[in-house]
Amino acid sequence: MVDLAVFSLRRARPPVGVRKEVDRRLFGGVERTGSERLGARQRRLFGEVRSRSCCHDPTSGSGSVGSGWQRGARPPPQTKAGPDMRNKLIIPALILVALSATVDASARTWRVELDGSGDHVDIQPAVEASAAGDTILIGPGRFDTFHPVVAPAWTEQTVIWVTRDNLTFIGAGQGVTIIGPTTYYGPLGRSPKGVCSIDGFSGVVRNLSIENIDTGIYWWRGSLGLEDCTITGGNNQSFGGLALWPYGATVRNCTIDTRFAGSSCIVGAVSRDILFENCTFKGFGYGPTITDSTQNGDSSAANF
Repeated sequence: MVDLAVFSLRRARPPVGVRKEVDRRLFGGVERTGSERLGARQRRLFGEVRSRSCCHDPTSGSGSVGSGWQRGARPPPQTKAGPDMRNKLIIPALILVALSATVDASARTWRVELDGSGDHVDIQPAVEASAAGDTILIGPGRFDTFHPVVAPAWTEQTVIWVTRDNLTFIGAGQGVTIIGPTTYYGPLGRSPKGVCSIDGFSGVVRNLSIENIDTGIYWWRGSLGLEDCTITGGNNQSFGGLALWPYGATVRNCTIDTRFAGSSCIVGAVSRDILFENCTFKGFGYGPTITDSTQNGDSSAANF
């Protein structure tokens, strides 16, 4: 006699002879897949299969479990796995594909065009409509509409207030996409900004120019990737091209021009992991200022 309950509990793969015996008892001789056998064994685990009295008596010519076909009778023909089994395999695969497509499609690209051909004509509405991980493409022209930034300690004006994490801003080119007015804007006692992030977000800014604003880019904590950009002052002593307090920043292929006054870059206290690569700091203002408590600040590849 074969104790079928042993294989149900241990979920081991029994010998071929035992599997055929299971098929004969549970399915009237029709060979089944492993999952079908396991399901049947579990359903009968506490019934006839587990009981020794349910085992086939070779002298009786019949079985007490299954269809009861007689010794010597031809067993029913073997069949392949039916539609139910195929669906069990196909449906989970389709679900995984659908989920992958949803993840890939979740990041959206927004277009900002002054001529109205994009999703928005101003950058800030595109930011507010976006979600974390989106990309905002900024077309040619000058973008000089200011919006209020409300921080815990101050309220200022900015052209772009970054209110989502992991946004990427890509312009149409340096000197082509311009952030800022045609003349210098820095009212007494105020510090308007071109791009401002105050919530510890990560972000990327590429391929544009910022000019005639008191602070080009203000970035608090989080991380910043700044590439292929030009930031130009307006002969004002209060000008600051970059004001950074990041937990990681890469400034690559950028030019900061103070003209005749101001500071090209200020890296605030408790910043870390900052790389300036192939950057140019020019003008008659102050060069980059990096505080003593900043860790891993590297400007060896910059030109002064």
